[in-house]
Amino acid sequence: MIAGALCLHKIDFGTTPGQQQSDCMVQQLRADDYAPLVDFPHDTRQAFQEGKACLMQQSLTDTHLQTLAQCQRSGLVCVAWSRLDNNVELIQKLALSDAAANNDASLLMAAYQHWQDDCVDRIHGDFVFAIYDAKRQTLLLFRDRLGCRPLYYSVLEQGVLFASVPSAIVNLPGICNAPSRSWMARYLLRYG
Repeated sequence: MIAGALCLHKIDFGTTPGQQQSDCMVQQLRADDYAPLVDFPHDTRQAFQEGKACLMQQSLTDTHLQTLAQCQRSGLVCVAWSRLDNNVELIQKLALSDAAANNDASLLMAAYQHWQDDCVDRIHGDFVFAIYDAKRQTLLLFRDRLGCRPLYYSVLEQGVLFASVPSAIVNLPGICNAPSRSWMARYLLRYG
């Protein structure tokens, strides 16, 4: 399971209402007792928080260990929830050592560094991953073509929230859980 936020301001528990709301959301996402994340089975939990970004990853070590990956040189951080079918092929194409690709997040980050946004065309399996680029202050969210691994997000005035489980977002303060009538109208006009 992954979750995170990219705020429009530095996470420093500021004084404006917008800063307070987004800081509160990040603080709640990171809390060890935040029910939507505690209820998701896990025995490992990692978090990255720096400047405007917060990324989290939880996994079970007895299934397929997923760990947060960070590259100091490039400033990239990656969290992933995945089952990669072609990891051996990717390791060979990227000329990585086994140590450099010791988990899916590291491998996905290396694929992104090599192929940029086109990396998803070369990855086979079920996956959802997020890459935060500290140097460019950008957050990239990727999901497999069939949507086997879900990705939910909310764009707010204060920034962007994302998670692989909807409860991680909808239970945060300030999140409107009502359906978007304008989105439904656009969808029905286009596909209805």
